[in-house]
Amino acid sequence: MTDPTAPSRRLIAGCLATLLIVVGCGSAVTPGPSRATPSSARASSSPSASARALPSASSTTDAASGITIGPPYVLTGNPNNPSLTGTFNVDLAGTRVEAIMNGREIRRDTKLVGLVLVMKFSGIRVSPQVFDGAAKGAAANAAGTLTYSTISGHRVAFITSKTATFGLYPRGDSILMVGGPNGTDAKTLLTSVIKANE
Repeated sequence: MTDPTAPSRRLIAGCLATLLIVVGCGSAVTPGPSRATPSSARASSSPSASARALPSASSTTDAASGITIGPPYVLTGNPNNPSLTGTFNVDLAGTRVEAIMNGREIRRDTKLVGLVLVMKFSGIRVSPQVFDGAAKGAAANAAGTLTYSTISGHRVAFITSKTATFGLYPRGDSILMVGGPNGTDAKTLLTSVIKANE
């Protein structure tokens, strides 16, 4: 399997860039392709109800620690995989929004078959509007196709680009991203994660 971590960086950057637009404007916006980096950025818009301060995400050191997956898969931490962790800070209309990302490798019979990444946010709530905006931004940033589906009664998004396939699922104040390089069965993996965490 090729490295499943490289394509996830573009998807994550797209999610963060779009969160700036959605939360800053207080409405869903379909962004054009954008590039975001894990660094501070400023938005010059007025605060919205979605941008109220919430408890800090940094109070949870590992956003993925409570995530499980059903058999035949297992989640494995890998401290040597730098794509499984990250902290992103953004100042948005005077409100600090922090995203902590942690992840696990998904393995089947010791073979790496994908990743689960959890982006936990402080400063915003992951409403359906924010989730949709993040999915659109991630798809645009990855030059991918966005589709929606329902798994176990939950609305999910799938992004397929030339290099990666990921499913996105809103869960509380987090967005879970499950997938890997093209050829990864993101729907099966995301279904296994959702059912194991209901």
